[in-house]
Amino acid sequence: MAFKASPAAKKGLFNIHGIEDFVEKFIERKLKEARVEERISELRKALRLDKKTETKSAPPKVTAPNVPAPKASAPKAPPPVPAPAAKAAKPAKKAAKVKAAKAPAAKADGQADALEQLLQAFETHPKKASLAKAGKQKDQLLRSLIPLYVGQKLDVEVSSGVTSKFWSKQGITYAAPNAAKALREHSGFAKRTPKGVQITPAGVKYVDDALKA
Repeated sequence: MAFKASPAAKKGLFNIHGIEDFVEKFIERKLKEARVEERISELRKALRLDKKTETKSAPPKVTAPNVPAPKASAPKAPPPVPAPAAKAAKPAKKAAKVKAAKAPAAKADGQADALEQLLQAFETHPKKASLAKAGKQKDQLLRSLIPLYVGQKLDVEVSSGVTSKFWSKQGITYAAPNAAKALREHSGFAKRTPKGVQITPAGVKYVDDALKA
């Protein structure tokens, strides 16, 4: 750029024309450059901040903590259900009643069979008349022993009930409890076996002695 000089009012001084414009333009250019540099610097800073922001704002990777799995416990068994005792008792009670009902029936049948065999043996016994006469005495031990005496060779049980029914067939009243009591109070004349009460040799002798009297 060319400058023009002209003598100033004072001696020895010159006025240089165009330098002010040059300086202003130079300053403006420098200012522009400074502003550009500043802009670039700001832009760089802004870009760096954005990158940092993006880096900071990016969610960190979260890894699941290494938590040990809970130990599997064995399933608890369900509580036992109590059986209905009342319902179970009914069939048992019913069965007991049936059994109890059958028992007397079987016993009655057994007594009837024993009585029948005893009466048959009595009818054919050689001492029938003497035995019937002896049974009319008030000797309760003798009355208890005579049916056992008659049925000693029979394979039947001559109980106190059979003894009572035997004498009833002969027209003599003799209660079963009395027949059992007489044998209990006079031990040694009869004995209890798996087949029922059986007459002993002492009982046989007692009857034979009574028949001779």
